[in-house]
Order: sequence, then C-alpha cells, then structure tokens
Amino acid sequence: MSIHTPGPWILGAGKGLRIMGPRGVTVANVPFTDEQGRTDAKLIAAAPEMLAALKAVLVLFEESIWIGGDKEEKCAMVQAAIAKAEGKES
Repeated sequence: MSIHTPGPWILGAGKGLRIMGPRGVTVANVPFTDEQGRTDAKLIAAAPEMLAALKAVLVLFEESIWIGGDKEEKCAMVQAAIAKAEGKES
C-alpha cells in the first residue's frame, strides 16, 4: 500500500495556495490564486477523504447484488481510481 500524508488536508496561505496535512506539513503548493487555482487546491485538499470514500464504495459494490449489468465496469473504474491515487497504476 502506498503511504501518503494522512488527512485531513486543509488550505493555507503562502506563495499561492498551500495544502497542509496534520501539524502544518505542506503536502502541495498551487501557485495560482485565481478561481481555478482555488478550485484545484480544494480538490487536492479533499483527496484523502475521497480516497477513503472510494474504498468504502468499492466494498459496497463488490458485496452487493447489482441490477443493471455493468457492475464489473463500475468496480473497475473505482479500482483504477484507487490504484492511480496510490501510485499503482500501470
């Protein structure tokens, strides 16, 4: 399993926008402070919670009876996103 800075991550100020983990550790810097930069920074800051949510959804998908026929496709999409977040994509 890939190890990343644990969440929650928050936005802070600096040169541009700083995404910080626990104890103020800088996780990333977004150099732009325009609306797109702020939106990008918010998305990055939400990453730990989104990864945890994807893992929970994957368990639900895998354990559920799926009506609609594309369960495998949806599970593959979630698995690919998790792998990318954990640096395991091929």
